[in-house]
Amino acid sequence: GAYDCGLFILAYAFELVTGSAPEKFLFDQSKMPAHLRFCLKNNKFVPFPKVMAFQMPTKTTEVTHFLSPT
Repeated sequence: GAYDCGLFILAYAFELVTGSAPEKFLFDQSKMPAHLRFCLKNNKFVPFPKVMAFQMPTKTTEVTHFLSPT
Protein backbone atom coordinates (compact mmCIF):
# COMPACT_ATOMS: atom_id res chain seq x y z
CA GLY A 1 0.00 0.00 0.00
CA ALA A 2 0.80 3.66 -0.09
CA TYR A 3 1.90 3.67 3.56
CA ASP A 4 4.39 0.79 3.47
CA CYS A 5 7.43 2.79 2.32
CA GLY A 6 8.83 2.84 5.87
CA LEU A 7 8.61 -0.94 6.02
CA PHE A 8 10.55 -1.24 2.79
CA ILE A 9 13.19 1.18 4.08
CA LEU A 10 13.64 -1.01 7.16
CA ALA A 11 13.69 -4.23 5.11
CA TYR A 12 16.30 -2.93 2.65
CA ALA A 13 18.39 -1.35 5.42
CA PHE A 14 18.40 -4.61 7.37
CA GLU A 15 19.60 -6.53 4.32
CA LEU A 16 22.36 -3.99 3.64
CA VAL A 17 23.56 -3.94 7.25
CA THR A 18 23.71 -7.74 7.38
CA GLY A 19 25.68 -7.93 4.13
CA SER A 20 22.94 -9.21 1.83
CA ALA A 21 22.11 -7.80 -1.60
CA PRO A 22 18.53 -6.51 -1.25
CA GLU A 23 18.16 -5.95 -4.99
CA LYS A 24 17.99 -9.74 -5.34
CA PHE A 25 14.83 -10.05 -3.23
CA LEU A 26 11.14 -9.33 -3.44
CA PHE A 27 9.69 -8.74 -0.01
CA ASP A 28 6.30 -10.18 0.95
CA GLN A 29 4.50 -6.89 1.46
CA SER A 30 1.40 -8.51 2.99
CA LYS A 31 3.47 -9.94 5.86
CA MET A 32 5.68 -6.92 6.52
CA PRO A 33 3.50 -5.03 9.08
CA ALA A 34 3.04 -8.13 11.25
CA HIS A 35 6.73 -8.92 10.94
CA LEU A 36 7.72 -5.47 12.21
CA ARG A 37 5.32 -5.81 15.16
CA PHE A 38 6.92 -9.19 15.95
CA CYS A 39 10.42 -7.70 15.85
CA LEU A 40 9.49 -4.76 18.08
CA LYS A 41 7.54 -6.92 20.54
CA ASN A 42 10.40 -9.43 20.86
CA ASN A 43 13.13 -6.78 20.85
CA LYS A 44 15.01 -8.52 18.04
CA PHE A 45 15.24 -7.94 14.33
CA VAL A 46 15.27 -10.79 11.84
CA PRO A 47 15.07 -10.60 8.03
CA PHE A 48 11.76 -9.47 6.58
CA PRO A 49 9.75 -12.16 4.77
CA LYS A 50 10.57 -12.61 1.12
CA VAL A 51 8.58 -14.15 -1.70
CA MET A 52 11.34 -14.67 -4.24
CA ALA A 53 15.00 -14.24 -4.97
CA PHE A 54 16.14 -13.03 -8.37
CA GLN A 55 18.80 -14.91 -10.29
CA MET A 56 21.03 -12.59 -12.21
CA PRO A 57 22.08 -13.86 -15.65
CA THR A 58 25.65 -15.03 -15.70
CA LYS A 59 26.12 -15.07 -19.46
CA THR A 60 25.41 -12.28 -21.91
CA THR A 61 25.05 -12.51 -25.64
CA GLU A 62 25.67 -9.59 -27.95
CA VAL A 63 23.24 -9.27 -30.82
CA THR A 64 23.89 -6.96 -33.74
CA HIS A 65 21.20 -6.09 -36.26
CA PHE A 66 22.04 -4.75 -39.67
CA LEU A 67 19.42 -2.71 -41.46
CA SER A 68 19.34 -2.84 -45.22
CA PRO A 69 17.66 -0.15 -47.31
CA THR A 70 14.53 -1.31 -49.03
